[in-house]
Amino acid sequence: MTNRKMTLEERVSALEKLCVVGGCDKEATKEHHIIPVVSGVVTREQPFDPTNNPKLDICDEHHDMIHEVEKDYGGYSHRTLIKAGIEKARNKDPMRRWGRKKTITDEQETNVVQLRKSGLSIRKISSEVGISTGSVHRILKIVQPELFFS
Repeated sequence: MTNRKMTLEERVSALEKLCVVGGCDKEATKEHHIIPVVSGVVTREQPFDPTNNPKLDICDEHHDMIHEVEKDYGGYSHRTLIKAGIEKARNKDPMRRWGRKKTITDEQETNVVQLRKSGLSIRKISSEVGISTGSVHRILKIVQPELFFS
């Protein structure tokens, strides 16, 4: 085995992959933004800039440790930041749908309405269409409220 010296590029590359916390020899897996992204001043896509977008490359352990210190002493409120991030995302794209994806198709909805108009009970509609009775109730309340109580 040869004992060759590393080039400057190899040494810099090796250092870039390590956690920046002094004495830590673990691989850096997280980028910790010093200025919170939800503040609107910086974005995740912006390149590293020591003045405007400072980031630290750190390991998972030190990332969690930094957040614990911020929560306890820095006036950091995780809940507040999460809410601010959601609000920012909603303002960025107001037409985006939030929540769980729809699992009932438009065809099933029309079948429910047609079967109810023909006089079938909610339980029979449920078994016929292959959806729960709660889903039948929800469809009728939203699509055809007058059929729900008939």
